[in-house]
Amino acid sequence: MDALWIVYKNEVWKAWFLEAYSPLDPDRIRFGRFFRDGPKWGPDVSVDVIVRIDGGDGDLQLLRATNQLIGATQ
Repeated sequence: MDALWIVYKNEVWKAWFLEAYSPLDPDRIRFGRFFRDGPKWGPDVSVDVIVRIDGGDGDLQLLRATNQLIGATQ
């Protein structure tokens, strides 16, 4: 995954995933993907989430999950 879109009503927020290795993994075998500074919609609102997957060979795929509940914001 390299990109994310969150759609709420008529608003769209786009982010590029950041990668980080876990400080609990000194061999740096596993890493996670995350994003920061998202919109403060919610809690208790539904959004559509779209992620882009880059297969590395120029093949891009989009996955969409509709009606995802935002249960909390920070």
